[in-house]
Order: sequence, then structure tokens, then C-alpha cells
Amino acid sequence: KRPNYESPYFFSDKDNDFSIKKIDLSSLNKINNFKIHQEINKRCKILSKLKSFAKNNKLETIFKENKNVLPMYFVAMAKSNLHKRKILDWGWKNKIDIVTWPSFYKKKKLSKELLKRWNKYICIPLNQDLSNIDEKRI
Repeated sequence: KRPNYESPYFFSDKDNDFSIKKIDLSSLNKINNFKIHQEINKRCKILSKLKSFAKNNKLETIFKENKNVLPMYFVAMAKSNLHKRKILDWGWKNKIDIVTWPSFYKKKKLSKELLKRWNKYICIPLNQDLSNIDEKRI
């Protein structure tokens, strides 16, 4: 069953443990062997493909590409909440991780305008295999 990403509080309070923890050796090795320029080039290619996907599916891209930045997500805005839901459902069905803009904490009161805008954002993590994403219209 697909998670309820449409809730602005879905991930709220799930990452509140900020206590200091020692890094494990496997993670430390990954950090030490990380090749940032290689990863930037890889993600730029993915971003290019996702821009085409966005254009074909009437999604408005939010951030411009920058060769000096290692983006974590491709962020776009759907035409409506219904359009966003269609994109999220398509991603779930095709095993492509597509999520909403980060959640708000439950204690935060949301204005109607902020919630309306939040309801249109989609985020596609760039650390996944997107070779099977079809650039055509959904």
C-alpha cells in the first residue's frame, strides 16, 4: 500500500533523535571513497532526463541546474493536488521513489496559502536508479 504522502505531517516527528552517535566503519569508508565530481556529473545527466520528463508531464521545475552543486532531489510543482497525486501514484506503481516536499511538524500551524503551495510540490531523490523512467507523458 502506498504511503499517504499527501499528508503535510506524514514524516513529522520521525527524525527527532539528533543525539550524537559514532559513525560505523562502512559509512566512514563510503564517505572517504566518495568521488564528488563523478557523482555531480551522474546526477546532472539524471536531472536532464527528469527535466524532459517534467516538461512532458506539465510539471514546473523549481531549481536551475548548477554544475557546482550536488543536488539531492529533483523538485517540481504539479498543476494541482490531483495532478500531484497522479504523479505519486505513477511513481509508486513503477517503483520510482517520488515524495512530497518535506513534512511540517504537527505543532506548526499552516496557513492556507502555504498548504496550497505545499500540496503541489513533488521531489524525486536522485540517488536512485532512474534509467527506467519514461520521458513520455504519464
